[in-house]
This record gives sequence, structure tokens and C-alpha cells, in this order.
Amino acid sequence: MVFSIARESPRRDDVVALIRQSDALMRSLYPAESNHLVDIESLAQPQAHLLVVRGEGRALGCGAFVLGGDGQAEMKRVFWEGTHWQRMRALMDSVAATPAQSEAPNGRDASDARDASASGVAP
Repeated sequence: MVFSIARESPRRDDVVALIRQSDALMRSLYPAESNHLVDIESLAQPQAHLLVVRGEGRALGCGAFVLGGDGQAEMKRVFWEGTHWQRMRALMDSVAATPAQSEAPNGRDASDARDASASGVAP
């Protein structure tokens, strides 16, 4: 299966369905006071960047970066549809094995930062 990852609107029907699946899972795992779910309208704001992973045109997973005013970003809504967990793992393994094409913010090669991070050593 070929995967694509692109920024998309959270208002697309299949993306809404994916977010609803995420909501149901989070509500089954955590009490209401521990759930701080970003809603669809918040994900549609300019400071939110929702990325959707598709396979054969179908939305399989998503994740969002919500930018803060201080230049920081927070990851939200990272979710994979349950039946595609193994495919997601294969995709993540292939991404991790791909050499970086850019530099990390500190000027080092991004793969160095990723390798150091994975080993528990700060880059």
C-alpha cells in the first residue's frame, strides 16, 4: 500500500469520522477530567496544522501541530484507525530508516538528533 501524508481540513467527512473514533477511544481510556481533546473547529484555525495519512485514498491516521505564540508547537490528535496499526508501524519504521534531508535546528544533521533522541541522549 502506498501512503500519502498531507495537510488537510479537519472538516472533511472521513477526517471527521477519524477524529470521532479518536474521541471514542480517548473517552474509553481516560476520565473526562484527563481528556483535553482539541475539537474540529480548533483544528481548522490557522495555527493548527492537521496532517492526514491516507492509504488508497482512505484516511488511516492523523496528527496535528498547534502553534503557540512563543514559537513552540504542541502535538495533538495523533491517532491511527485500529485496523491499520501494523501498516502505521511499517510506515514509521520506514520513515525512521530514511536519511534526513535537512538540518536540525541546532545546525546538526537531523538524523544525528533523531539517533541521539532515540538513545535517550539529548542532541
